Amino acid sequence: MKKLLLLVLLALTHLVTMANEQMSSVFSPARNHTEMFVKGRDGYLSFYYLENGKWQIDNSSFRAAKVRGEVCAVFEAQRNHSAVFFTGEDGFVHYYFVDKGVWLHDATSFAVSRAMGKLSVVFEKQRMHSALFFKGDDGYLHYFYAINNAWHHDGTSFRAAIVAGDVSAVYEEQRNHSAVFFKGEDGMLHYYFLGDRAWQHDGETFRATPVAGEVSAVFEYQRNHSAVFFKGLDGLLHYYFLGDGRWAHDGTTFASTPVGGSISSVYEVQRGHSAVFFKGTDGYLHYYFLGPGGWVHDGTSFRQPRVAFDLSANFETQRNHSAVFFISQDGRINYYYLGPNGWARDDESF
Repeated sequence: MKKLLLLVLLALTHLVTMANEQMSSVFSPARNHTEMFVKGRDGYLSFYYLENGKWQIDNSSFRAAKVRGEVCAVFEAQRNHSAVFFTGEDGFVHYYFVDKGVWLHDATSFAVSRAMGKLSVVFEKQRMHSALFFKGDDGYLHYFYAINNAWHHDGTSFRAAIVAGDVSAVYEEQRNHSAVFFKGEDGMLHYYFLGDRAWQHDGETFRATPVAGEVSAVFEYQRNHSAVFFKGLDGLLHYYFLGDGRWAHDGTTFASTPVGGSISSVYEVQRGHSAVFFKGTDGYLHYYFLGPGGWVHDGTSFRQPRVAFDLSANFETQRNHSAVFFISQDGRINYYYLGPNGWARDDESF
C-alpha cells in the first residue's frame, strides 16, 4: 500500500512539474526532420532530435542557465543547425547555437533589457543569421539582429505603441526583411514592417476586433506577403491576409470553434496556403487547412489527449505535410505527424 501511494505521489509530482514547461519545435533540413527544445523538470533545457530513425535527447549541453520564461527555436542556415533562445532565471534572453559541432552559450548579448513575455525569432536571409523580437522591461518592442555575426540592438524604432501581449515575427520575402505583429496597449493588433529603408508602423488596419489571446504570423508564398491569425475579443479565430493588394479580414470562417488557448500557424507547401492549429474551448487540438472548396476543419483527428499549452507547428519536408507538438493535460509531450494511414501520434519518445 505504501509503495502504491509513493508511485501515485511521484506521478502527481511529474504532472505538476511538467505543467510549467516551455517548448518550441523547429524543422531541421540538416536532419530532414522536426526537432524540439523543451524545459525539463530540473529547469534546464532539453533537446530532442532524430538520429538513425530514433529520437535522441541531449539534456547536458544546456546547463549554463535555467529556463524561466519562453523558449523559441530557429534553424540557422549559416551553421546548418538549429539554435534556441529562452528567457533565463535572471530575466534576460539566453542563446545557444552550434559552432564546429559544439553548443555555445551567449548570456551577454541581450542583457540591455529583460524580456517580458513571449520571444519571437526569425531567420533573416539577407543577413544569414537569426534575429530576435521581444517586449522589453520598458514596455516597448526590442529587436536584436546580427551583422557579420555581431549582435546589434534596436530599442528605439518601435515607440509608436507599447506592447501588451503576444509578439510574432515573420520573414517577408518580398521585402527581404523581417516584420513583426503584436498586441498593443490599446488591445489592437500592430504591425511593423520595413518600408523605404525604415521601419513603418501600421496600427490602424486591424481594428475589426481587439486581440484577446495568442498571435501567430506566417508568410504566405502564394500571396508573397505575411498573414496573421489571432484570438479576438469574441473568442474566435481571426485571420488577416493580403487580398487584391490590401489587407482582408476573415472573422467568420472559424466561428464554429472558439479558441481556448495556444495558436500556431504554418505554411503548407503541398496546398500552397497557410494552415492553423489551435486549442479549442473543448480542450482538444483543432486544425484548419485549405481544401479544394475552401477552408476545412478537422476537429476529430486529435481527440486524444486534451491540450494544456505550448502548441508548436512546422512543415515537415520529408512528409510534405505539417506536424504539431503540444503538452497535454497529463503533462506529456505529444507529437502529431502524417503517417502512412493518416495522422499518427507519438507520446512515448519524449
